[in-house]
Amino acid sequence: MNAMKQRSLAILVSMVLALIMVVAAGCPTAQAAQLEKARAGTYYPYTLDGREYTIGVSARGTQGHNYYCRQIAMETDYITTDSVVMASDDTSRRLAWLINGNRLKTDALLHAAIGVLVHRAYDDQTVWSRHETYLFGTYAGLEQKVNELWKEAAANVCDSMVVTRENTKGLSEGDVNIMARNANGDSLAGIRFTAVISGPAVFDNDKAKVTGVTAKEAQRLHWKATGSGDVNVQVTYKRLALEQATTAQQMVTFDDQTQYSADLLTFDVVMPTHPRISTTVASKQVDAGQEVRDTVRLDMPEGQTWPEGAAYQATGWYFDGLEGERLGQRIVPDDGEDAQTFIARLAMAGYTPSAYGSITLNAQQPQREALAVTQPSGSTAYAARGDGGFGTWVWAIERDLQTDAVKRTLEGDVVSAFLDAEETNVNRARLEVRSKADRQTATIGQEISDSITVSGFPDDHGTFSGNEDYGFGADTPYAQVSVWWAADDCEPDTHEEPEEDDNHRLIGTWDYPAVSGTFRVGDGEKDAHGNPVHISAQQSGWYVFVWKYEGDSRVGAAVSSYADELERVRVVAADEMQMPKTGSSFMLALGIVITALATGAFMLFAVQRR
Repeated sequence: MNAMKQRSLAILVSMVLALIMVVAAGCPTAQAAQLEKARAGTYYPYTLDGREYTIGVSARGTQGHNYYCRQIAMETDYITTDSVVMASDDTSRRLAWLINGNRLKTDALLHAAIGVLVHRAYDDQTVWSRHETYLFGTYAGLEQKVNELWKEAAANVCDSMVVTRENTKGLSEGDVNIMARNANGDSLAGIRFTAVISGPAVFDNDKAKVTGVTAKEAQRLHWKATGSGDVNVQVTYKRLALEQATTAQQMVTFDDQTQYSADLLTFDVVMPTHPRISTTVASKQVDAGQEVRDTVRLDMPEGQTWPEGAAYQATGWYFDGLEGERLGQRIVPDDGEDAQTFIARLAMAGYTPSAYGSITLNAQQPQREALAVTQPSGSTAYAARGDGGFGTWVWAIERDLQTDAVKRTLEGDVVSAFLDAEETNVNRARLEVRSKADRQTATIGQEISDSITVSGFPDDHGTFSGNEDYGFGADTPYAQVSVWWAADDCEPDTHEEPEEDDNHRLIGTWDYPAVSGTFRVGDGEKDAHGNPVHISAQQSGWYVFVWKYEGDSRVGAAVSSYADELERVRVVAADEMQMPKTGSSFMLALGIVITALATGAFMLFAVQRR
């Protein structure tokens, strides 16, 4: 009886084991100790030669990784005993990219296509080919999806990282160009990389290490020499790998990113001198007719010294007549752009020099003052235009103008920017004012007025709001007209206005636009604020009109003379016949006297003839 029970139990165990082996054939979905069932919607079931199989995701790891069967003829127990990262090649990289990128999707057709690609790459094709043919005939669209996925992976998987170099300034500066390429040889964006430079050079961040992301165009990492010698550039990046997991049969899944290195780039660098030129205008404001001077300085970067006995010839160009709205619109020489090309580019933009400068600088005299002259290498000093426009300098160390000894220390021209704040001044306008009282004499109670003509203001005066960065204030919008009273015995005889006292009193002051033109003051004419101005002579004496402007960054100060005979009115009582001491009224009275005397003489002559 016991022997019979033992035989029955042995038969039962054999049947159970056989059933497990049948169900597990062809990557079936069965309970496992370490791997979970594939989720519904991530595989297709099929039957071939009376045996059930699945194509697509075969199992799911505890970390959410999808596992795909790679041996259709083998059975699995879903217990992983070993795993290894597979050798990297185009096929493994494409499959890893597909498995990783689609791990969260529920799409049976998609995962079945990935399963086909895995079997096509790693299964025994004498066995697998029948299954592939059957599947393509059973599931519509599967073959097309397989082909689409393979092309998609080829376009998006990093096959290689190409690293090249080009010099931009001799052997002292250049670019490392980094581009990722796919299996088709096309550029690939989105691949993170790290570049490390070793030797006497650094990247633009003054460090030996830079991280970045590839783009469709080559990523340029600029480097500069810190000395002379050999330099190496190593570029590393990560890409997905394929992992093989061993159960009773073999499966594949993706591995986390693995570090790869591009080919080592090696080149030589040389450290030349890199002088820096800077200038400061001698005066921010230059009045009409004055000379224009500039202080020019040449410095060597920290860690570099002046070449022994070297003297650098500096060339300057001065531009004037610039509008206020141009301030802040700096134009900087392009990398490697020589001075003459830069000056030609400025001319294309509408800027041509009005004056020139030149000076020699060396270690003993690294800073000197230069004079603006009318011609290159000339000696006639340039005189400021006095138009209220702005002026600026550009200075350069032109390599071709240097001695052979200095040329060897330079890779190219050293050129300053156009419209640097320190290099910019203003040519202040000079004003002229002419005025005449509308009447030279008046009686107490009458209204008096003056006509004033001003010239010299820039046409756009009043529109410039100033620029703190350049050190220029806004246009002062108003000039002032003051009317003074002086006692009868205090005829004006000084250029300056008097102090108020018993014999001098300020009647009033009014604002008028600070622009060129003719203005009437009094007789109800309006001031700058639209208010009518009336000036009534309330007592006898002298009434004097004085126009004045305090000046601003673009225009010099100006004032009319308090002693100007044409700007004053003599006021007397209506019944008083006092002869004016000066002015046109005196000349009129003198003319009447002369006429009377002439008439009397003529009549006396006529009487004597009779």
